[in-house]
Amino acid sequence: MDLEVVHNKLRFYIDKFKHDWYPPEQLDSVLDDAQLEHFAGLQPQYGATQKLYDDIHRFKEKYAFTNASSAGGIITLPQNYLHLTAVETVVDDNGHILYLPVELLNEAQVSTRKSSQLIPMSVKNPFCTIEKDVSGNCLIHLYPELPSAGSAFYLRRPVAPKFAYSQVGRIVTYNIGTSVQLEWNDPAIEKIIFKALGLLGFNLKDGEVIQVSDAKDKAVA
Repeated sequence: MDLEVVHNKLRFYIDKFKHDWYPPEQLDSVLDDAQLEHFAGLQPQYGATQKLYDDIHRFKEKYAFTNASSAGGIITLPQNYLHLTAVETVVDDNGHILYLPVELLNEAQVSTRKSSQLIPMSVKNPFCTIEKDVSGNCLIHLYPELPSAGSAFYLRRPVAPKFAYSQVGRIVTYNIGTSVQLEWNDPAIEKIIFKALGLLGFNLKDGEVIQVSDAKDKAVA
């Protein structure tokens, strides 16, 4: 769904229920907050159903790290990182290449694993935590704390929408070529619009929005 259509839908509901006007930049900001809220709701259920997978799979990314980029077992994740789904390391075991899944632990579990005799800490039994540095960057902390090669699989942040336009007087002219579109499919965008209305202070139930939408469609027809 094109961003101009999204803005027009928002403005329709705003005019219907509140009679306020918001600049395009503010609508973009609210849409961005709404899509992050929508993403946060989907993320814990990722992969549970085909529909959820279809909604969120476009945000899957793979980040390859090397011995050179993981000194001390520390891997700095890209700026667009939101949620880790898996980590694997690659180990050369006497000429046999092993692809090893890395267990994600919380900080309380690390001490237990470090001293475990049942599963000794080694490059063949890797585990990790997710941490942040002083600048707020997300890190993978690998154990053993050695340089490693492998891949991190994660869900990235959806890009923030940007309604590009020119304005002469009160006339706003949309520029599709320099605008940044929402990346979701149309059913997800409809939910994001609904969430955006909530963030703007509207207390609309699904049925009310559907009724207004139907009335709008009939008026256009």
